[in-house]
Amino acid sequence: MRSWKKLLSLTAACALCVSLLAGCSGTTTPAAEPAASGSGDTAAEDKMFNVALTASFTGFDPLRTNDSASTYVNAQIYETLYRIDPESDEYMPLLAAEMPQYSEDGLTVTVKLREGVTFHDGTPFNSEAVKYTFDLIKAPEFGSARASIAGSIDTMECPDDYTIVFHLLYEDGVFTAKLAHTNSAIVSPTAQQSQDLMTQPCGTGPYKFVSSVSGSNVVLTRNDDYWGEAPAIKDVTMTIITDESTAVSRMETGEADFMPNISVEQLSRVENNPSLTAATSEAAALYYVGMRASSSANPIMAEKDFRMAIAKGIDKEGYVEYMMQGYAEVANSVIGPKIFGYTAAPCHLEIGT
Repeated sequence: MRSWKKLLSLTAACALCVSLLAGCSGTTTPAAEPAASGSGDTAAEDKMFNVALTASFTGFDPLRTNDSASTYVNAQIYETLYRIDPESDEYMPLLAAEMPQYSEDGLTVTVKLREGVTFHDGTPFNSEAVKYTFDLIKAPEFGSARASIAGSIDTMECPDDYTIVFHLLYEDGVFTAKLAHTNSAIVSPTAQQSQDLMTQPCGTGPYKFVSSVSGSNVVLTRNDDYWGEAPAIKDVTMTIITDESTAVSRMETGEADFMPNISVEQLSRVENNPSLTAATSEAAALYYVGMRASSSANPIMAEKDFRMAIAKGIDKEGYVEYMMQGYAEVANSVIGPKIFGYTAAPCHLEIGT
């Protein structure tokens, strides 16, 4: 889970921050210490903080969106039961009060919830809200973006307002990770039943939704009733600027204060500008070439030897060194090196028949 609180100590020093595409691809906001709202930075209080997004968001329902831009916006509004600590890469409680308790056979998972939390619409956060959220994820008619998150869940029970018990169909070794996934952010049952969260989001996060112009921007404001440490910056506007060079230009002129990510191609431009600060962090995304054996446009793709020639002809090491300038590493698998279960041993894949 990302929060604006993580980037504020960089902006408080009047530096403009650009987070860099790192690892195999993807981004996270710079891992900085939070700046409390009472830090005395009146400039942060009064000035609109402008963020440049280079991709359009599709909506603000975390259960039904899966694109990176929507996820980035929604991460400021909604929260999950757990989150990954950006420094230690360990799972930590967020809306949960403590780490989950697993039964000896791994089929029962008990989660204690944080008390005193409310959604932006005033609805109390409790075990029924958590159950309601995962029931939606499970329901085929709802159309969750990541229904697999609830794939191992058989039933749920709420013994009290701040305890939820998951009964699993099988032992799920990555269940904690699923509870930390952005597509399992907890939604307000009241709001979900009375409004379209795709256009009127409602979460428990440090920022509340103000307004949005489809394909253009979204405006957020600080949640002054936030259960945790409030962010220093009060008002945020995220503007979609799909041309990356134009977005960087706005950073250079001061029209934008922050970009969640930039490509490696733009990195030297940023690093050579003393008014901008670039920060890198590891990520888990993967670049790959997909080949369709049944392509009607290119019948030659049906030939296995042709596809193998393409696969063997890609200089992955050279791509990492020259195109990615070392900000990546070769993955010998269908998952990236930062994903649980990855092994550095070469993976021999069948190219098809």
